[in-house]
Amino acid sequence: KPVSVRFQCFGPYMAEQYVNFENLESNGIFLICGETGAGKTTILDAMCYALYGKSSGGLRGGLEVMRCALAGSDDDTFVEFIFDTNGKRYRFTRSLKYKTEKNKKSRNLNDYHNCMELDGDREIPIVEKEQDRYVTQKAEELIGLTYDQFRQVIILPQGQFERLLVSDSEH
Repeated sequence: KPVSVRFQCFGPYMAEQYVNFENLESNGIFLICGETGAGKTTILDAMCYALYGKSSGGLRGGLEVMRCALAGSDDDTFVEFIFDTNGKRYRFTRSLKYKTEKNKKSRNLNDYHNCMELDGDREIPIVEKEQDRYVTQKAEELIGLTYDQFRQVIILPQGQFERLLVSDSEH
């Protein structure tokens, strides 16, 4: 159950964006809708990147490809997705930051990946290493879906509804 998604320098958005899904669930269900270009897919991309390190469409490449074109080297790109499952709350984050190497003028792009269980004010680390594959594995374990299954069942990318209708339960 989504709680919130937050992102900055992501997709077309430079400024931090925040969607609080808890404010939308008074009837138990909500719909993300809007005009073409309003940002619906960016919300879904941020959720997918936070969980799996890939966009919702799977065709856009890594987080650096989704980095806002207006972002400068001092601007950090990040996504954060908070959700509830099995009676617990989790926060998954991924970010890109430029880091200047010592004694050099060059700047390298560094990526960070993490996930935590949230218990009141406590943040409990739930991966052994803050690396892409460990965070992705934890997302699969907690949600019970691989990236492809999540895209097909939860996201259902545009133009792929027929694939859902004709697929078997293994895919």
